Amino acid sequence: MTSILPSALPAGLSPSPGRKGFTMAETAIALGLLAGIAAMVAQMATWAILQRGAVDARLEAAEIVANELELAQTVPWEGLTPEWAATRKLPAHVLDRWPDAQLTVRVALEPNQPRVKRLTAQVKWTSGEKALWRPTTLTALFAARAAGGGP
Repeated sequence: MTSILPSALPAGLSPSPGRKGFTMAETAIALGLLAGIAAMVAQMATWAILQRGAVDARLEAAEIVANELELAQTVPWEGLTPEWAATRKLPAHVLDRWPDAQLTVRVALEPNQPRVKRLTAQVKWTSGEKALWRPTTLTALFAARAAGGGP
């Protein structure tokens, strides 16, 4: 095994006679910096997890309201009523994942447009911090179709 003797070191790299390691101040500063960086990383990870949950909720809400509008396309125009809208509920798997989510579907005649109905589907959250999230809303107009394809 070879050892490096002070005489074998290049000029200017001789070991200090009284200093063999880090001082307590240097160690404390290094540990403080490491703790500060670890705290920032933990905060960023927590924020990312919370944002991921919010994005998942918004994506699922957009899918739900889009599905409601697609379902309304299968209902005859005369069947699109406020009573039909009141029967619409969130699917069970969505309520299991987001118990504070609420689906609202509204049907109303469009003013100044005979035989046109406005259907609005909205998902919002009702409790806690999620109540601050913007609701997801889609609106569609449905017109009565005349026999023979005419207006």
